[in-house]
Amino acid sequence: MAEGMVNTTAVTTRKQRDRAARKELILRKSKELFLARGFDAVTIQDICHAVEYGRSVFYSHFESKEEVFHHIKLEGINHLAEQFQVVDPEAENLGNELQKCANILFDFYSNCRLFYEAMFLLPVPTIPVALQERIAHAEQKAAARPLLLLQRGLDRGAIRCAQPPTELVFLYWTALAGIINFHIQHHDESDKERVRAHCLNYSAIFVSGISARGSSTLS
Repeated sequence: MAEGMVNTTAVTTRKQRDRAARKELILRKSKELFLARGFDAVTIQDICHAVEYGRSVFYSHFESKEEVFHHIKLEGINHLAEQFQVVDPEAENLGNELQKCANILFDFYSNCRLFYEAMFLLPVPTIPVALQERIAHAEQKAAARPLLLLQRGLDRGAIRCAQPPTELVFLYWTALAGIINFHIQHHDESDKERVRAHCLNYSAIFVSGISARGSSTLS
């Protein structure tokens, strides 16, 4: 009897591994297709053809290609959030920490291109209800340390700005992503360090713009 229970457990574990592997394959091939053709041009049949499984297998894992897209986006957000753990929101020198943030986003673009484009470049379909809370939570986690960094700067008078920290973080990220996206869309990526330099230059300009007169904690 005990042997039968062990065999049943082994079979169940193997099935779970196989299911996880199929799901990962669908996500990986979908990323490749979305980047190569654009989200709207890719059909579920295209994804099924790429993974060499039928529609029944696809629908056993996902309800739609929109759900696939946002699972990819969620994975990217969680990865980026982990990178931001090195940012010290209590640091006196906010300028150094914001430069660190710019480097993190650049490295994410350079080393995790599939995730970067899913998050910052491709048109974003409507988020399925089942994933809305998870994505919102992941985005909050990713923004938490830069947000707290700016809040601390405001609290001690190092920043002079009427905008709330949430708006500052939004402006900072969208501008950095805009710089990177400009290089992508104009096929001007042969010198990646030039792209990084543009991001860091913008970060320095941003810091200068929000710094309180006479403050030395931002530079």
